[in-house]
Amino acid sequence: MDDVEAAIGHLHENGQVFGDLRLPNILVQWADKGSNRIVHAMLVDFDWSGSPEVARYPIDINMEDIRWPDGVAPLMPIDRAHDLANLTRLREQLLEIC
Repeated sequence: MDDVEAAIGHLHENGQVFGDLRLPNILVQWADKGSNRIVHAMLVDFDWSGSPEVARYPIDINMEDIRWPDGVAPLMPIDRAHDLANLTRLREQLLEIC
């Protein structure tokens, strides 16, 4: 999760938003180093990303099956707060899985 938080932080620091921060858009890679397992995560699928207030959610965003943060709707601007709310949801999902 640290890698994902760092990636979102890097995007935000550079004036960008991600928008579609969900488990299917995170690539996880494991590597065994002796008796230690190293886990790296990275964001994939940047087609919604862009500058805040310029990048917009697609007209066909799935509002029925996916629980999005407040303010997310078709053609609405993507906001940093949406990325942060999705980070919180990801943490909750990972706690349920683990």
